[in-house]
Amino acid sequence: MTQMASRETQIMRRELDRWCFHKPGESPKEALSRFLIAMDELRARLAPGRYPNLEISDEGHLWFNLDTPLGLAEILACPFGLETDEPVLIFSLPRRAAEVSQRFMEGLNRLVARISGARLIAGVSGEAETLSAYRDNRHPPLVVSVGIEAISSAKDQGVFFCVLGIEIPVREALVGEIEKLVKKILSALEGLL
Repeated sequence: MTQMASRETQIMRRELDRWCFHKPGESPKEALSRFLIAMDELRARLAPGRYPNLEISDEGHLWFNLDTPLGLAEILACPFGLETDEPVLIFSLPRRAAEVSQRFMEGLNRLVARISGARLIAGVSGEAETLSAYRDNRHPPLVVSVGIEAISSAKDQGVFFCVLGIEIPVREALVGEIEKLVKKILSALEGLL
């Protein structure tokens, strides 16, 4: 029975290699369902030992944890974009500004330059602002900085980056492609130690 289940899982993984994160023309319901299936499959491949491991951030984004050479990372899902309407994933290494060195930022920036359409991104969300938004039944704010200069400026304010990493467009991406890309990012992170 275990061999049969394992074989079926392998077949499913191969089929889901070609699963798109986004397919033009689908209804909003189908588009969201498609994105969530892709996100769960990516989680199953990259962090199988952490199952179940899908959570919702304070700002309303689906995410899962991933072990890296630099500590815990998060893969955040933004099916309707973060600042745009384009679906993206964010490979994030949340940390205090004081823990973010210029060398680290430059290393992430070099990684971004090697990924088509990717952006270096940071997000700050304060506890007081989040609680106030919940109290007022508003969506919690996430102040986003894009690019090394803007992030360095935010870093100088001594904030906690709840998001810090690489925004990856997934409109035309397949699950297997994103899995390989995240593994390349993980491998490259070892050079930032």
